[in-house]
Amino acid sequence: MTRSTSSTASSQQTSRSRRVASTPKLATKGQREMDVPDRSRPLAGLVSQDAEALFLRMLATGGAPGETRDAAATELLDLGLALHSASGTTLLPVDQSAALRLLLERRQLDLVEQQRRILDGWTRLTSLLPRDLGGGGREGDGVVPLASFDEMAARTAELYPSARQHVRGTETGDGPTIINGTKGRQSAARFRMIYPVNCVSTSAGARIVEDSAACGRQVRLRRDVPMKMLHVDDEVALISGARSTGFLVQTPAIVTMLAEWFDLLWADSATIAPAGAEKAGLTAAQHRVLRLMFAGDDATIARKLAMSTTTVRRHVKSIYEALGVNSRFAAGAAAAKRGWI
Repeated sequence: MTRSTSSTASSQQTSRSRRVASTPKLATKGQREMDVPDRSRPLAGLVSQDAEALFLRMLATGGAPGETRDAAATELLDLGLALHSASGTTLLPVDQSAALRLLLERRQLDLVEQQRRILDGWTRLTSLLPRDLGGGGREGDGVVPLASFDEMAARTAELYPSARQHVRGTETGDGPTIINGTKGRQSAARFRMIYPVNCVSTSAGARIVEDSAACGRQVRLRRDVPMKMLHVDDEVALISGARSTGFLVQTPAIVTMLAEWFDLLWADSATIAPAGAEKAGLTAAQHRVLRLMFAGDDATIARKLAMSTTTVRRHVKSIYEALGVNSRFAAGAAAAKRGWI
């Protein structure tokens, strides 16, 4: 009798264990939010944290009550990332890829408008400097007028060999160049040069760009470059407009502003590498990393692609260099504009 009871209890216990093992585990609310396939945080850094959390909840649960009227819901609706169902009872999220594209396009338009305003401002500055300093060649506070191209060339010859860390240069394509006068000279400084796109449409212009790249300088092209500039070590800048005259600028505030203007141009997605440049494109592995850069951090990407975190970081750095950017957000905007994502 004891043996039979023990056998029955054992059988019941085994049956219960099998039922428990076969019952699927229900994911918690937090787990459902983080288990969005391959894109756990598609809107990270592009919307507020509350809006991102609501978007993730809607992806996980299929929507939110239609009467939701908090700031997060309003933000998603205003951005076109959510919409009401036909009955109005449910707030629905748009597709993840569509949401990311909408945000990137919107941010890109914002950047273009911001860039336009900055360029307009610097164009006005270039036109104002001669009048403000006087045509008679008077020297302003830290700004020296240069009345001829010979003076410009002489200052250029002095500045190039003095560079120790960083040289920024721009060319307009009009008149003599001021940033290519030292072909073949070696320097430990980092050189970054921006030329107008139409510069490579002529044999002479293409040769200038090729010579610049051959000297080890980083070269980018842009449709509109408003002024010529040679900016050395964040200490001094030589600038020139359309005429063969210019200014030697040593005022710290203006030198800093010119550096920031150049860096903004360099990082802008409209500033591109020349065709055939070493880093104008991405490898297959870099393309895979790029597609996941907005879904998680480097460790997450490494896990999904079965790479080491070090390898992922190296790919991310190469992607930044290929796109001429320095952040994930800027990379997304630049890659979207080129159709890479």
